[in-house]
Amino acid sequence: MVECRLLGVVEIVVNGELADLGHPRQQAVLAVLLAELNRVVSIESLVDRVWGYNPPTTARNTLYAHVARLRRALPASAGILLSRRGPGYIVEADPEVVDLYRFRRLAADARAADDDRAANGLFAEALGLWRGPAFAGLASPWLDGLRVAADDEFLAVTVSHNDVRLRLGQHLELLGDLRRLTAAHPLDERLVGQLVLAAYRSGYRAEALDQYHQMRTRLSDELGVGPGPQLRCRYEQVLRDDPVLAGPVPQHPRATGQVPAQLPHELSDFTGRHAELEALRALFADTGPANAIALISAIDGLPGVGKTALAVKFAHEVGGAFPDGQLHIDLRGFDPERGPVRADDALGYLLRGIGVPPEQVPLELDDKVGLYRSLLAEKRILIVLDNAATTDQVRPLLPGRGGTLTLVTSRNRLSGLVARDGARRITLGVLSTSEAAELLRRVVGHSRVSAEPDSASELARLCGHLPLALRLAAERAASCPSLSLSALADELMTERHRLDVLAVDDPASSMRAVFWWSYRQLPPAAARMFRILSLHPGPDISLHGAAALSGTPLTLARQQLGALTNTHLIEQDAPGRYHFHDLLRVYAAELALAEEPAQERRLAMRRVIGWYLHTADVAGRALVPQRRHPAFEPLDPSCTPLGLASHSEALEWCDAERANLVAVACQAHQIGSHQAAWKLPIMLWGYFTLRKPWADWLAMLQTGLEAAHQIGDMHGECAIVNNLGVLYNDRHQPTVAMTYYQRALELSRETGDSYAEVTAFNNLSSVCRNLARLSEASDYASQALLLARKIEDRWGECWAQNTLGEICCDSKRFEDALNHTRQALVLSREIGHRHDEGSALHTLGETNWRCHRFEAAQADLEQALAIRREISDRQGTAHTLTVLGEVMQHTGRAEEARHYWQEAVAIHEDLGEAQAAQLRARLAEL
Repeated sequence: MVECRLLGVVEIVVNGELADLGHPRQQAVLAVLLAELNRVVSIESLVDRVWGYNPPTTARNTLYAHVARLRRALPASAGILLSRRGPGYIVEADPEVVDLYRFRRLAADARAADDDRAANGLFAEALGLWRGPAFAGLASPWLDGLRVAADDEFLAVTVSHNDVRLRLGQHLELLGDLRRLTAAHPLDERLVGQLVLAAYRSGYRAEALDQYHQMRTRLSDELGVGPGPQLRCRYEQVLRDDPVLAGPVPQHPRATGQVPAQLPHELSDFTGRHAELEALRALFADTGPANAIALISAIDGLPGVGKTALAVKFAHEVGGAFPDGQLHIDLRGFDPERGPVRADDALGYLLRGIGVPPEQVPLELDDKVGLYRSLLAEKRILIVLDNAATTDQVRPLLPGRGGTLTLVTSRNRLSGLVARDGARRITLGVLSTSEAAELLRRVVGHSRVSAEPDSASELARLCGHLPLALRLAAERAASCPSLSLSALADELMTERHRLDVLAVDDPASSMRAVFWWSYRQLPPAAARMFRILSLHPGPDISLHGAAALSGTPLTLARQQLGALTNTHLIEQDAPGRYHFHDLLRVYAAELALAEEPAQERRLAMRRVIGWYLHTADVAGRALVPQRRHPAFEPLDPSCTPLGLASHSEALEWCDAERANLVAVACQAHQIGSHQAAWKLPIMLWGYFTLRKPWADWLAMLQTGLEAAHQIGDMHGECAIVNNLGVLYNDRHQPTVAMTYYQRALELSRETGDSYAEVTAFNNLSSVCRNLARLSEASDYASQALLLARKIEDRWGECWAQNTLGEICCDSKRFEDALNHTRQALVLSREIGHRHDEGSALHTLGETNWRCHRFEAAQADLEQALAIRREISDRQGTAHTLTVLGEVMQHTGRAEEARHYWQEAVAIHEDLGEAQAAQLRARLAEL
């Protein structure tokens, strides 16, 4: 499933995941093609529309590279296809997947609808697609013009929607929106006319007249004209209280007696939550006088995220639309002293709130539910059920029918309300970076935040963008003007003291207390899982990793993690993957230190390190079947490593766990598991050589080298320095690589490890070839070949044969090159080593190309390319694409050469390699 979003920041969502669209210029290419969906855009037009009237000379070549990367980001299986067509490019997709086209279709359907209620829903759905200014962040004259036109469409649809809502009698709800809209568009007479009508119908006759006079003054001062006939007519109708202005007659009369108005005060510095408020407004749009459904919104999220603040903010915004009043009750779902309010008691409170005398409140729960729902059946009433614990606590408090809106907040997900009662769930996340900064400005003051913007950003980060934590930190700064934001950030920097800083005199507002209220509700096994998870060093953890860490069977671990996600003490990013909010991790670590014995903490860390080590071994063998792995200790009986039977499964696991593997290697070194610390990167050699995540690879190897040194493990040191040499050789720093390889050769001889010696010889041969010292390279490869044959190291032999083939090719001894490489190819196929098979085919293809055997070269290189793509060897793929481009150029197929080189450039750029610039120069020559 794919969603193409132009109404805001340009985004593509494929199966729920944001596609990587690259930098703004590349996004602009996609934006132009999506704006012209299913139409060919010529290359000249694309360049003009993306770069403007004076594009750089390299614009066309850069465009090709952008398109190549966009193709990779947009799988055809998702229903969107970017392809070359005639003189240009085209994006083909169903218009419904592009929000701009869906917006236009919904708006057209709304205008054609016979029924205002249907039109209202269609307009709301259309406007709900907007996430900000169209094509946000992209700039070119053409896109700027398109943005202006799209914004005009948005305004026109908004005006039409307002007309429908006014006809439906939603003037009270519209007032706030119309005031904001007229402030943003002060010369739009349509909006002012709607505001005059909404204000008059809501009982604000003076405001209605004042809005007209303000508009008349603006038109006169800025344009030298007066209001148009429609606005003048509306003004005259207000002056004479024309009955034509009366709104629809309410179908639900007000209840007799006092109308309840129980909402708590809203926060004066409430910040952000625009998307969530829009979602609530969309839900509210469905609550009309004729609506027979009692609408429910369940707002959940982690402790301190601002669920109550959002519910109260929205309730105040729309409260005037509920003439029969607003009910509010704190259900105390997580109150550590008084406990949750029983549904029976809550119903008694709500019944008294809507005017039932205490003596007439029934005694039995079922009777209370019946009376409550009967009294609400014909009312327009807003109900806020705050801080609920469970679905069972809430369900008796829900109206049965009628035009009611019920807002429920809870730290739990209340899945039963969604499944059985049709509640619309809104899960509240932390504030965005900009929202966090705005909250700090409102509490601390704009001047202090502007004076220390970097410290303000650091404060927000250390508070995890959690509203309550930010408010506590901000109020601490506001109450102490001499305390700089940088000093406050320094106080928060130390994790073990962070929750102390975020404490106040009121225990109910302390971060530690707020977290404890949720923690204390957990069953013992889930509480232990919460504590133990804090011992995991990585940014997230899988279900299997959590089971290993806790020493828990998989089924039970899944249940315990489910209990934690249900209460938002951890979050689930994707199926089977979990993470802490930063402050909750700190809190869990405090509990682990206080409640888990030191021996159990050590066992948990060793269990998960062992699980990662054993699974990394499985992954490494799947990626490079013939590579020799070091021996290691048996895994704890309570843990089971993953199977990872295929190459793709192994690669997928390594990708998902990469950051965790780096952190686990570091943790292993810190707690004294030095063998695991140096063996982990060795197990993952195949992954790192394929993916080339340079920084993570280097970090793991440096940790491994320190660990091997600490225990004096020369075998470990030898393996690590060999790998460090590979990294620096691949990074085109042969001199540094040579130093590591020579040390590896010395260590292999000192330890008597012939297999390591073969590896060192092969590596030395490779780096000497890169330094154009071909004689030395040949000597090292020959020594590797002899020793490999002697010890029956078939992989080392295959490697040496291929290296000799490369050296002979460089020396223009082409027949020798072909002989060595063919032997390498046979060996690689016999041992099932796909990486070396791809390398041998590449060398054969390059040798045939240099011999001007272009047809044979192309066949070999295409086979090599298929294998390298299959195993995700990105650097090897780029090298083969480069040589294929050479073959195409020499045979007069310049356009095919361009295609290969553009793809190679994109890979080299992603890997941060200098070959990208060299190939771009070659492309320019074409």
